[in-house]
Amino acid sequence: MSQQIQEISIDLIDAPQLAMRSDINDEGIDELADSIKKHGLLQPITVRPADGRFEVIAGHRRFVACRRIGKAKISAIVRETDDREATILTVHENLLRRDVNPVDEAVFLAKVMREHDFGIKEIASLINRSETYIRERVEILDYPDYLIEAIGEKKIGLGAAHCLNKITDDRKRADYVRFAILGGITYTRAFAWLRSWEAGHLPPDPTQYTVPPGQEGAGQTKYESDCVICGQKDELQNLMLYYAHEACYLKIKQ
Repeated sequence: MSQQIQEISIDLIDAPQLAMRSDINDEGIDELADSIKKHGLLQPITVRPADGRFEVIAGHRRFVACRRIGKAKISAIVRETDDREATILTVHENLLRRDVNPVDEAVFLAKVMREHDFGIKEIASLINRSETYIRERVEILDYPDYLIEAIGEKKIGLGAAHCLNKITDDRKRADYVRFAILGGITYTRAFAWLRSWEAGHLPPDPTQYTVPPGQEGAGQTKYESDCVICGQKDELQNLMLYYAHEACYLKIKQ
């Protein structure tokens, strides 16, 4: 695999065909663009020749940031690669980062496995992760849409989502997910909800109401339920484990 560093006109470079990030135009790009404007591009992007032009295979965000601040040329490592080698480089570039959105990661992994005939074991070896890690990421795409959306918007962590997805009653699972988004959720709490559901200890169905005029948040839709311990009706956001006030729950656990 040959490679060299060149200063290439940005107008001759195209975005990667196999891009992973859906947040490529987020606020982080502006911060990156400001950093490059002040300090220069500290790490060149990687491209490959493609029909008289170049395709980004690593450094997509750096490329977008440089284009955003109007740079005419960009430092790039030019590699002669075939599609498979380019995919491997893209896998390394994206999946070794810690800030990757799990849904983007799942879509990307599934696409790589489908288009390039990689198995779970091969992908795991490429990025030095366990086969369980890869399998759990790909399984995200089988989750219900509302749970995938909650993961993608970082309203629910992946571990908690994995627990909630095991609740097979879709209506009750949707209730738990809505409650998790409203009040926050940890893996430990989600695991407790799962065990409670498996044991048949189901919380009451929440009721929906609209905040009346003249009150804070007027017009907003909110949900409330009776605390299963003290019986007091309250907004779900103020109710914690098992649809109970945290103080009530801790009292009966003592």
